[in-house]
Amino acid sequence: MASCAPVSAPNSSVTHPEPFTIGGIAQTVSRQAGFTATWQAGTKGKPMTRLLRGDCPVAQEGSMADAGQTVIPPSHFVTGVAQEEATCNASFCLERYRSGVPDPASGERACVRTRTCRHAKAERG
Repeated sequence: MASCAPVSAPNSSVTHPEPFTIGGIAQTVSRQAGFTATWQAGTKGKPMTRLLRGDCPVAQEGSMADAGQTVIPPSHFVTGVAQEEATCNASFCLERYRSGVPDPASGERACVRTRTCRHAKAERG
């Protein structure tokens, strides 16, 4: 996925991605079960980025279709021996990306990202 350059481009034109809320993720999730995240699907055929970060998830970022659902399996959670019984922090984010028409004077591409995150405790059991 292309990146947005942080430059002033006042004559650029871009349409913001549709706002959304992530559902299906409780305040505490089981590392042994994983979880399914849901959201209102956006414009058909448009990509989005999935990000998983925290103390025990395997850090991930990847592109996927904006289909309204994705599964995070237990294999995406790992801990050291000392953390085996502990809870850990996890953040799951979805980012919609849209490009637009750049300001001719900026020499850069016009783009905008909308990011929504859910934070949870990931427990062993």
